[in-house]
Amino acid sequence: EQIRRLQEEPVSQEELDETRERIFNRIIFRYDSYARILAQRMGNYNLGLPEDAFETYIDEVRQVTVDDIYRVSNEYLQPGKMKILVVGNRDLVAEQLDNMGDYTEIDISIPRPGAEQAAVEGDPEAGREWLQKMASAMLDIDSEIGTLVLNGNQTVQTPQGEMTLEVSSRIRFPDAMTMEISTPMGSQVIDLADGQGVVSMGGQEQPLPPAFVESMMEEIKKDPLSIALEADNLEAVLMDSDDDIRIINIGEYDLTIHIHQDDHLPVKLSYSQFDPEEGREVEVNVELEDWNWADGVRVAYDQKRYSDGEPVSRTRYTSHNVE
Repeated sequence: EQIRRLQEEPVSQEELDETRERIFNRIIFRYDSYARILAQRMGNYNLGLPEDAFETYIDEVRQVTVDDIYRVSNEYLQPGKMKILVVGNRDLVAEQLDNMGDYTEIDISIPRPGAEQAAVEGDPEAGREWLQKMASAMLDIDSEIGTLVLNGNQTVQTPQGEMTLEVSSRIRFPDAMTMEISTPMGSQVIDLADGQGVVSMGGQEQPLPPAFVESMMEEIKKDPLSIALEADNLEAVLMDSDDDIRIINIGEYDLTIHIHQDDHLPVKLSYSQFDPEEGREVEVNVELEDWNWADGVRVAYDQKRYSDGEPVSRTRYTSHNVE
């Protein structure tokens, strides 16, 4: 019905303007993770698109007219030949499917590949000792952390090159966080709690994909401060050591931590993480520098993140406090 109406009655200029504005507002949500940004950049390269493909798309959307919509709808849309495609959890849409009559069901579920976790050999007693040393270097023994507030800026890779954004995070260990990001198009807020996530901007809100939520939850749990808070409940083994660095592994998270022997602070984290855009596990490395103390907590103010050896982001904090 709506398609036929589109072919018979041209849309109003007001409706076109509102739709165009919604498209522009949604664009920011396409880059709600580092994986999405990198996937977009790689996708454009693999398709042979020019570097200004994104800007060209924006310009072309701006140039669409009411006459364009009327012409294209009559030229390409053929209601009599259309098929209805429903994608979703069958248990949730079964009743709707039954009301549509005969249908063909196709299973397109893709099992998530698991990372092969090899057994890690080492010294458990020394591993626990160095984990406790790290925790003591990062936390005051009497510290109680309700919410950790972090303020700073983050440099990320985008299809147009590097972009530096102001960020403010409120982390409630071990599994909740609110992050506010100041973008050129306005403030974007990502909120994670109770295994769910939403992203909001410009008065609009939409749920985050489960794979993205899971990825962010894993990052919170593998944060060195989260590990320090849980040190008494975690098993660790000392894998290797040299003159300056002790390397321990947290088996529960398959997380490797490089700890400096002098100040007992972590200088590098390494772990595997599922990349929902790539559909595979990637090797993540986080380099930690410039540790600062406040409110009984020590935080690395310079954090560089790499995925399969490629730089993804660099976060520089300017302050932190505990609430």
